[in-house]
Amino acid sequence: MRSLLLCLFLSLTALFSLTGCGPTKPASLEASLLPAPQYLVGGGYAFQYTASEAGTAIIYDGNSGTILASKTMVQGDEFNADPDEMNELLNSVLAIPNSDIKPLLYFIPKQEKK
Repeated sequence: MRSLLLCLFLSLTALFSLTGCGPTKPASLEASLLPAPQYLVGGGYAFQYTASEAGTAIIYDGNSGTILASKTMVQGDEFNADPDEMNELLNSVLAIPNSDIKPLLYFIPKQEKK
């Protein structure tokens, strides 16, 4: 669990350093970050996903349109979360009230990236 949180924290740090942490983002940047619907593989406060190939798993907030965390994966890697881990990520790491979040899990295969 600690390694998942560390990975998520480092991903968020990298994301904020690239996009800034201000309340607004340019429309073109926000649109470019939206995963396509065919990449949706799960969601909610508990999920388990095993990568069928190399790519990136993304936890995305369906309400705000914000990427919450991401993880680079190789074939066979697992990306799991239970309600306690999601609550800790949202409350402790991101300081976001759970009631405001609609977690969606996307997986984008490596060859599909632009």
